[in-house]
Amino acid sequence: MSRGISRVEREIRPLIRGDVNSLLRLERQIFDADAWSKELLADEIDSPWATYLGVFEGESLIAYGGIKGDLEGDIMTIGVLPDKRGAGTGRWLLRALIAMARTRGMNALFLEVRASNEVARKLYGSEGFEELARIPSYYRHPTEDAVTMRLRLGT
Repeated sequence: MSRGISRVEREIRPLIRGDVNSLLRLERQIFDADAWSKELLADEIDSPWATYLGVFEGESLIAYGGIKGDLEGDIMTIGVLPDKRGAGTGRWLLRALIAMARTRGMNALFLEVRASNEVARKLYGSEGFEELARIPSYYRHPTEDAVTMRLRLGT
């Protein structure tokens, strides 16, 4: 008798109000002292200007990201559980957010990323984002500069 390896399927879908508790747990695991509050997460999910996507492995939320805006949008956040990084989840999520922005007719997407986060900066650059500016002391815990990046989506 051979033993098969079960493979947990991953899916990506919009987050809803009922996902807030799972999202809060994920946020705290990823961002620790910089985690958003439950109230802020609920407000963001409910915002008519924002859409947040979650990556689920079975029933477990392992990553999320969101965009907000109209003609120009902001990637508000992207987070992947540390033990799930390196498997393409962040790229898959980023591409889904970019596709959503294009579908909505956005001309550009902007984001801020920690200056020291070389992995994320390389990911964004490989998907067409360009570095525009540095914002001193943007992040806390620890205090660090942010790099603003832009992806042009318009024709």
